[in-house]
Amino acid sequence: MKIVNVFQIHYFLYWGSISGVLNYSILFITNYGSVTQKETGILYGILPLAIMFAKPFFCSLSDKYAIHEWVLIGSIVGQIFSYGVMVPLAFVVEQNIVWYVFCVIMLFGNIFTGVLTSMTDSVVMKIADTEKSNFGQMRVWGTIGWGLISLLIGQINDKKSSLNPFRNWPIYTPGLVLFIVMQVMDLILMLSHKNKLRAACKSLEMEQKHRLTLEETIEQSICRSANVHHSLEDQLERNKMNSQSISNYSNDQMVESKKFDEHHLSTKESKVTEKKENKKQITKFVFLTCCSHPMLMKYVFICIVVGVCTALNWNYFSLFLDELKGKEKGSTLIGYAASVQCFASEMPFMYFSGYFIDKIGSKASFNIVLFVFALRYFLYTFFTTQTATYILFVELTHGITFGLFYYTMNILSREYSKKMCRIESNYLIEQAFKRRDQSVEGGQSMTLEDFKKTINLPEDDDSTFSTMQGIMSGSFEGLGVALGSFLGGLVIAKHGFKFLWYCFSAIAFIIFALDLLLMFIIYLRHKFSPSNKST
Repeated sequence: MKIVNVFQIHYFLYWGSISGVLNYSILFITNYGSVTQKETGILYGILPLAIMFAKPFFCSLSDKYAIHEWVLIGSIVGQIFSYGVMVPLAFVVEQNIVWYVFCVIMLFGNIFTGVLTSMTDSVVMKIADTEKSNFGQMRVWGTIGWGLISLLIGQINDKKSSLNPFRNWPIYTPGLVLFIVMQVMDLILMLSHKNKLRAACKSLEMEQKHRLTLEETIEQSICRSANVHHSLEDQLERNKMNSQSISNYSNDQMVESKKFDEHHLSTKESKVTEKKENKKQITKFVFLTCCSHPMLMKYVFICIVVGVCTALNWNYFSLFLDELKGKEKGSTLIGYAASVQCFASEMPFMYFSGYFIDKIGSKASFNIVLFVFALRYFLYTFFTTQTATYILFVELTHGITFGLFYYTMNILSREYSKKMCRIESNYLIEQAFKRRDQSVEGGQSMTLEDFKKTINLPEDDDSTFSTMQGIMSGSFEGLGVALGSFLGGLVIAKHGFKFLWYCFSAIAFIIFALDLLLMFIIYLRHKFSPSNKST
């Protein structure tokens, strides 16, 4: 079996199985534990922050020690033990699960889920490059798995469903058992193809080792510049010293060569120190990018707002449906809703987002996402127990509020990554030019602009894409989701779901209106002042 097919199956098993946990975890604790919505909001506010710190730690650990495949396999094992504990708890201590035990389960379970998601996507993207395959064609199997298995789990968790052979089991445990079974199958798949997985990760490590960094490129240019400079000086010296002996000239050459070697020896010795300093300078480059392109701050803010709105759907939508239909029938409706979100909304928009963005632009796409969120949550306020099934039509908007948003976020991350790279390049080139002036006699004869021409930097460099994506996705999945989870729990505890949807629908619409106004002002500014540069 090809490694591409292995990961297609992995995506299906992973995302399909985890739907039995993520869609029902909040219902599990409210059913088996005596907790308030405020406590739930605090827990779901902490989880995204824990994941935000855990992801870079484990991913950097994988890069440092070349253990990508073991971190991936270990995360699967961690998920099985973390979430799997809920099954015996439901059987043994029904109606009396300790709140702190559930907090520990969710904390470790979410950390392993977050790490596994990042590690899988990272490895698969490299495999897609190596195998000349399409990342989306592999990743879509996760969406298929989520949609199909959610539909099945909705039925087997419904005690009144004719398709449920586990009616005597504690509620929500059939979905958890299916999660364990599929995760074990996934673990066996990964272990049986461990060598292929290791080979894929090995190729990734080799590519990283042979990839020239920006600093190395500039240092090479200094060498070329210095060599050219010394060659010119040598020629001038020969023209001026025709009357001198060859031995004297050779001595001069040896002195110059010694100076050149000493300079580059000190450069190599200080390379480690420079790299450490450059890591500290990342914050400075981000700050300079924000100052040079202030619209970036607007997009980061919108990512936070969308994260707040998304948290309500991720963490409280299942509870909302459960309240509308009751715990027995709510499970079936949750399964239907997840399937509609995947097959009728998210998948089409994932495929056509590129075409959509080409027509209206990435900046307008963010504005549309805010408006649709406002509309979606406003429509939620009209549903009752009798009309709850019609909420499936509203879930067709999920493709815009998540699919279109996520695609646009990555597009903008790449766009501003290129801008950040230009700022970083100019800074490092200026620093390198100053070092050259100090170490090479006569270096002042070459201007900064001439020096830049000697450096062959890649066009449309986006090597800081991970950094910029981390900023935007961190604002979305980290700060935004954490804030939305916390505020959502507080609002539901005090005012209920109807007020929650009204409140955040209004917030999304206000941000939409302000963003639309800002876009209009910028349009007028450019229309009447064509000399102004776009930010």
